[in-house]
Parts: sequence; structure tokens; C-alpha cells
Amino acid sequence: MASSLTEEQVSFYREGFNISSGGDETLASSSLGETLRALGLNPSEAQVAASLAGLELDDSGKLSFEEFLNIVKECRIPVESQEDDLKAIFRLVDRTGSGEIALKDLSKILLQKGEVLSEELMETILGRANITDGTLTYEEFRAIFTFEW
Repeated sequence: MASSLTEEQVSFYREGFNISSGGDETLASSSLGETLRALGLNPSEAQVAASLAGLELDDSGKLSFEEFLNIVKECRIPVESQEDDLKAIFRLVDRTGSGEIALKDLSKILLQKGEVLSEELMETILGRANITDGTLTYEEFRAIFTFEW
């Protein structure tokens, strides 16, 4: 069942949609997987294809924001199933055990996941999560990856 989203989350996904679509009101279906992954979701190519197959796209092959948002809801993973993985990843990056990691280390984590975010999208993520001091606590780290702002 699709999860509900807060207004802030919808706004975040809208910003990502707008960046990926170049400000157009629609997103090319060929950009769907890349856009979802850039926003922190991890659908397989099969999931992306199945999501697109379930839509009645017009001849342009583009998705509206509403269609995109419905797919986002399908791709979200419940927070509970992510918690152990997030703690393990955070501990690996927090090698000193200080309880904080540097933002540059967040970039390394994203690159290791195969994500390449534009500077603009990274600033949006950090701004939404209120990251201003150059480091992340576990709670801030968790908020970014579970979209709890």
C-alpha cells in the first residue's frame, strides 16, 4: 500500500521533479529511474518498467508530477525496515565513534550507492534536513535517508 507523504516531502519530491525535468511540467519516462534514485529511492529497473507499464502515457511518453508522486509512494521503504541498515552504515562511516560524520562522507556514501546528485539537489536535501554545521549526527543522517524533516 502506498505510504502518505507530508507536505515537506511532497515539496522535496516536487523540487527533484522540477530539477530533473528542467522546470517542465512533465518528466520524460526515460528519466524516471535516474530521478527516483537521485531522490534516495532504490527501485530496480524491473520496478521502474512495471510502474511505467501501469501508466497510460500520451504520445510524448512523459509523466505528470501526480503520476510521478504515485510512483514515489510505491517505491518508498518503511522506516522500520531501514533502521538497522542505516545504523550499520553510519557506524562504518563514523570510524572514530564520535557520533558525527562529515558532510563530505555523506557524499562518499551516496557515490558508493551509485548516486550522483547535482549540487543543487544536495543543497536542497541538506537544507530540508536543517544541516548547517558541516557534520551529521545519526538522527540527521537518518532524517535524510528516511525523509523525516
